[in-house]
Amino acid sequence: SHTNWIRRYLLPQCVVFIGLLPLSIVFFHQIPVFSPLANLCFIPIVSIVIVPFSLLGVLGSEICLHLAHGTLQAVWPALKWLASHE
Repeated sequence: SHTNWIRRYLLPQCVVFIGLLPLSIVFFHQIPVFSPLANLCFIPIVSIVIVPFSLLGVLGSEICLHLAHGTLQAVWPALKWLASHE
């Protein structure tokens, strides 16, 4: 249901954002406006694709390293764009 989706994905993002807000202000002197959006979009990609392929690559699978690199290369422009608008 709609409420379940919000509870599962958006609520933790809000909690992390609010929890880290004081540290962001103290250390970086800014409020990371796009961080929740970046986390919501890219943490699943990193967790499900990039990290597992990287770990398999460390075990010797060169194709997995290429897949991890290709995925990171594909999402990097979007991350860079979000970071430039903070």
